[in-house]
Amino acid sequence: MLSHGDELGRSLHGNNNAYCHDSELNWLDWQLTPSELEFFEFTCEVLRISREYRTLRGPGQTGRGPLNDARPRDGLAWFDPDGRELTGDDVTTTDLSALAALVRPSAPRADSARAPEPSLLLLINGQNESRTFTLPAMLPPGTWQELVNTAHPQQRRSATDRLEVEPHSLVLLRHA
Repeated sequence: MLSHGDELGRSLHGNNNAYCHDSELNWLDWQLTPSELEFFEFTCEVLRISREYRTLRGPGQTGRGPLNDARPRDGLAWFDPDGRELTGDDVTTTDLSALAALVRPSAPRADSARAPEPSLLLLINGQNESRTFTLPAMLPPGTWQELVNTAHPQQRRSATDRLEVEPHSLVLLRHA
């Protein structure tokens, strides 16, 4: 959720209810520094991606099924960095500070003119070191193309089987 000014890196200096202040605490300086402009452009790109991919907006993703099943499948599946799909029991026994979420879009209705959306993979590394993730093999085969990388906002990589994710960052990939 974004509040006005978040896209500019605005801080309220710990005040969570600054509406009663008519002071520098609430004023926005529209003269952006280079780093603020870079963050603003990154925020605009993330918002564009969220509008472009309907699967990121819901409704809830609940489908399950094998990854190598060539039939269309809706759903959200969670994986550890080694590529093992997580189950409900793993929530209490697995270190979840690094994990991946595979989002498969709904198949378009037969009467729909929309092209099918690609699968998306979100890699989350909350650890203090870089972590290499094993990417799921998909049918049909293809590459994973980077859409967002919070550690390197301007960088766009592609990968087929493994990808290193920087500490405390996330990477969003599109299967193509």
